[in-house]
Amino acid sequence: MKTGRPRLPLLIGFLVSTLSLLVACSSTPKGGSKDDYMALFNQGQFAAAYETASGVAGSVRGSHRDRAALIAGLSAYRLGKAGDAHRWLLPLVDNPDPGIAGRANATLGSLAAAQGTHGSAAEYFMKAAGKLTGDDAARALMYAGDAKKAQGKTEEATALYQRAREKVETDVQLRVAIGDRLAGHTPSGSHSGVYTVQAGAFATRRTAETLAGSLKARGETRIVTTRDRAGKTLYAVRVGFYGAKATADSVAKAIGKGAFVTTTDGE
Repeated sequence: MKTGRPRLPLLIGFLVSTLSLLVACSSTPKGGSKDDYMALFNQGQFAAAYETASGVAGSVRGSHRDRAALIAGLSAYRLGKAGDAHRWLLPLVDNPDPGIAGRANATLGSLAAAQGTHGSAAEYFMKAAGKLTGDDAARALMYAGDAKKAQGKTEEATALYQRAREKVETDVQLRVAIGDRLAGHTPSGSHSGVYTVQAGAFATRRTAETLAGSLKARGETRIVTTRDRAGKTLYAVRVGFYGAKATADSVAKAIGKGAFVTTTDGE
């Protein structure tokens, strides 16, 4: 069952490392709390994060505004509000902070891909790759390759996948995804369900595997590699693929213990 929301390929690595980028900024701008919208976004409370971040962005100037605008745009993206996401992120594509510019371009590339404008998507993703580093740059190049492939430009796509593979540093799942593309396999993430439930995130894969095993009766479980706000690798346990958020909400409630609903995009 479809929800009517466009299928937005979520850039997990980009979004999580955005929080690390913002944590590094110690001062709090007047007109709102930086920590408020960061914490809300990190907790998956995207509507509240959007309201808070957009309020901060509208009341301050300079780098504080840009960071708040980025979170406002990313929150709008996670809420499926493409127009609002585009409005907040487009002014950031040439931001002097490469982290902000890279993540803005990456998310705009995702929006363009969802709208079927693959030429623009490829441009945004390649620009993002030029701003980001390591796994984030590799991920942007991979998505640029997907956009080129969608245009029927197979050779250009392959070249981008090869560049992406060279950029991978620590993300094993990303390396596998790029390898699959180079082998000619269809990119993963084709599940019809937009929503999923994150049951927990752990510092060790073994702990994650234990929880995943205990939740198999709840739906298809898997482990997704993410990072915390300090940039440390975490292993997140996710359950199911759901077309309706209400269904995912009921599963999260049944699991309890801090489980929350997020999206399946990019898996």
